[in-house]
Amino acid sequence: MKYKICNILFFYFFIGQCFSQTLSLKKYTVEDGLPSSYLYKIKQDKEGFIWITTEGGISKFDGISFNNTPIPKLASEEIIDIAFDQEQRIWSNILNGDIVYTEKDKTYKLEPFYHKKKRLQIIGIEVDSKNRVWLISKADVCIRIDSVYQNKIIHHKIFNFKNHSSKILKEINNEIKIFDKYGTYTLNKNTDEFNFKPFIQNDLKLNLSIGITSGVIIKDELIISSLYNIYSINLITNTIKPVFKEYDSFIKKGINSITIDKDNNFWICSKSGLLFLRKSDHGKYISQYFLKDHFVGMIFIDNNNSFWISTQKKGLYFLPSTQINIVNKTWGLSNDMVTSLNNYEDKIIVGCNDNSFNILSFNSNNQPDLIHSDRISKENLELYDIMIDHKGDTWFLSSFGAFSMKKGKRDVQKIPKRNSSYKIGEQAKDGSIWHGTSMETYKLENEKLIRIIDERTYALEPISKDEAWIGTVNGLYHYTSKKGAQAIEIAELKTDIRFLKMQGKDTLWVATKSKGLFVFHQNKIIHHFNADNNFPSNSCKTIFIHDNIAWIGTNNGIAKINLSDYSFSTININHGLPSREINDIIEYHNKIVVATNEGLACFNIDSNLKTEVPNLKITAIKINEKDTILQPSYTLKYADNNIKISFIGLAYHAYKNIQYLVQLEGLDKNWVQNNTGVVEYPSLNSGTYTLKIKAKAANSAWSEIKTIQIQILKPFWLQWWFIILFASIFFLLIYWIVFFIIKRIRNQNEIKEKIKESRLTALRTQMNPHFMFNSLNAIQEFIILQDKKSANKYLSSFSKLMRNILEMSDKNKISLEKEIETLNLYLSLENMRFDNSLNYSINIDNDLNPPFVPLPSMLIQPFVENAINHGLMHKKENKKLDVSFRKENDFLVCEIDDNGIGRIEAQKIKSKNKRTHQPKAMSVTRERLNLLNSAFKDKLSVKIIDKKEDNGVSRGTKVIIYIQQTCPNY
Repeated sequence: MKYKICNILFFYFFIGQCFSQTLSLKKYTVEDGLPSSYLYKIKQDKEGFIWITTEGGISKFDGISFNNTPIPKLASEEIIDIAFDQEQRIWSNILNGDIVYTEKDKTYKLEPFYHKKKRLQIIGIEVDSKNRVWLISKADVCIRIDSVYQNKIIHHKIFNFKNHSSKILKEINNEIKIFDKYGTYTLNKNTDEFNFKPFIQNDLKLNLSIGITSGVIIKDELIISSLYNIYSINLITNTIKPVFKEYDSFIKKGINSITIDKDNNFWICSKSGLLFLRKSDHGKYISQYFLKDHFVGMIFIDNNNSFWISTQKKGLYFLPSTQINIVNKTWGLSNDMVTSLNNYEDKIIVGCNDNSFNILSFNSNNQPDLIHSDRISKENLELYDIMIDHKGDTWFLSSFGAFSMKKGKRDVQKIPKRNSSYKIGEQAKDGSIWHGTSMETYKLENEKLIRIIDERTYALEPISKDEAWIGTVNGLYHYTSKKGAQAIEIAELKTDIRFLKMQGKDTLWVATKSKGLFVFHQNKIIHHFNADNNFPSNSCKTIFIHDNIAWIGTNNGIAKINLSDYSFSTININHGLPSREINDIIEYHNKIVVATNEGLACFNIDSNLKTEVPNLKITAIKINEKDTILQPSYTLKYADNNIKISFIGLAYHAYKNIQYLVQLEGLDKNWVQNNTGVVEYPSLNSGTYTLKIKAKAANSAWSEIKTIQIQILKPFWLQWWFIILFASIFFLLIYWIVFFIIKRIRNQNEIKEKIKESRLTALRTQMNPHFMFNSLNAIQEFIILQDKKSANKYLSSFSKLMRNILEMSDKNKISLEKEIETLNLYLSLENMRFDNSLNYSINIDNDLNPPFVPLPSMLIQPFVENAINHGLMHKKENKKLDVSFRKENDFLVCEIDDNGIGRIEAQKIKSKNKRTHQPKAMSVTRERLNLLNSAFKDKLSVKIIDKKEDNGVSRGTKVIIYIQQTCPNY
């Protein structure tokens, strides 16, 4: 009975001690992406990702989101344990007994292991330093897998033990040891067999009925746990003894596992919560109790000494640090929302939002003790500030006036006629008291209130009764008894000011509601901290300066500023603060005590609360929207220039608060800020690029720069072989074009020369000696006959004809008007030669405008001459010749129609006479036509029609000449 009473008293004492303070835990459940809130094991791979095995499958966590399909084939399997080997394979133990491993995105299921015709129940997977995989079973065997290929075990070994019980495997000093409830098994390197050594119990009856569930090593000891006991095994002597007997009331509830951290603090996971045994400076353990009524399966310590806690049905908990302790309503604080703090008679007085206050201190074990708790009034008011005056009296400044508590007393009295909403109270070094209210600022002098300024005041920094700095919703004021309150006319300080703090004699720190923090020195702003330079927030609420550090409370954590160089770091909820909102900060016994909206936070003033440098990982790369194997460099075709790269900085303390800088050398001149963890380049030009990425958490240095080399090849038309081929073809083409042009120019020049020659030849034909001789004979005959009038007329026409012919011989083209004039002259002369027996006519269609109708020179007359000399000359009478011009489509059509003897009879006469003079007019004209047609696109053609009667007798000849009117000048 006495034992039971003592045990009960100890239990209540222990529970009270466990509830002394707590730590800040972040919780993840299925609502955050977990596949199940029923968790088994937590592991971390070499890349730094956290893996969680759950009842609903396996999940991979990167600090931002849970990937519940990291191994697609095992997405919904209930996995008990996982392990990672040195070849980056993932080994998984499924609840149904299957052992699978994943290698290069392929999953293989091993052939089942049987023992006594039953499938083994594997309870754990371990990988040793030689990359051998150990499968720990509840049966009397363990299996070591030395090598595998796909789904087959190439080499393995089965080890038999003496009993069926839970075991643990530990590699200690490169030796493989297995512990069960009977003793230690050590693997002999020479024989590759286990040597058994039983525990030395020192007459102690062990309670290891179900075997060992977990174990941790501390120096030469292995601390092991069974369901209801914790023992220490001396690794040298193999003696075993119980430990932590003083916590039996907790241990007897059922132990799941134990863990030890880098500071040799113990974490005991049980079916009813988590026990943290912190080692004190005196060598004793101070206990803290967390997660009451939670089934805590295990606690895992990651590479950055953060803690991950698995539970059944309650999800996953993350503890960033054990350096910050929380005192809240659960511990016994009157309210979680703490608005103000002050040092009070070597204690701390804590003001809460519900008009209550608490007086507490810290005992020798560094645990808080509640001394007193009370309310300042029955009214429902808000407590804004607590001030201790030079007499030791306490002032409570609230939304419904000011209250006081005399030194050494515990009763609170309302100060009469103080019904304003008091925001702040401060005392100068000379003992003068200053108050700021919702309407004005007061100075208390000789028990009288002296109004200083009529503005809502949140911040005061009195220097003496004659001087003070005042912060209002409209800006900063400087008060002196001589000049009164004068506004500081600096635009940046014309804002809502929430706190003022003097540093030395002439430097004022100014906290504002929306513009950050200013350092004001000799009427100038010398430093400005805001969100633009990565300050935690623009909303600053309190300032505390101690030694060479300024602690700034904001609505997003604490900024810790080094006054030597004004560098700063951040402490926020990712480090263990219970809330983002910081309302007040004080120092107490080398501790920083922080008032937040979720209780008090306490940590040693020299605590190293830096966030780890993010472990930057490139997680995926897509080329043209297709997933690609991750490589350090890529050489891509020109068409494969749509690149998307995903990356993440693993920093679990920072939780969604990672800053990335990205630079693509070859495209970006400077670093570019990135907040998405994804960078995309939809259409890179050909060239060589280096993608550089670095990451930084709010309170860390920059990570190592990750790089990817990307080469986009030139398109085939810019490749050297194509350029050479194209250049060769181009120059060859140019050569042929130039050759063709030169040849064409030569041909054209030759044709032009021939055309010129043809014109001269035509001239010679038109000025042939026979025609001239006949013309001169005719003139001579008129002279002999003394027919001066006819001779003069004939001579005038002849000379005019000669002049026209000579003029036309130098031109490519003449007008139809000129051609008709020349034809009239020629025909008139010929008619006179024929004694006016030639009946001729020249007809012009009305659609033609002769002065503006072009035609080749010296083209028509040879056909007219040929009609006269060969058709009409041998006709005795009724000699008729008609020349007509008309327009037909794009052609000028000239018809020369005679009623001569015809070409056949003319040829007969020519043959019969055997004339030595052979007229060349027609042959020259035909040659000239051919030259003109070969030189120009617009064509000339001649059609000769022999006119006949029905009986075949010739009626003459018709010549039709077609002259295209779009042709250029000839």
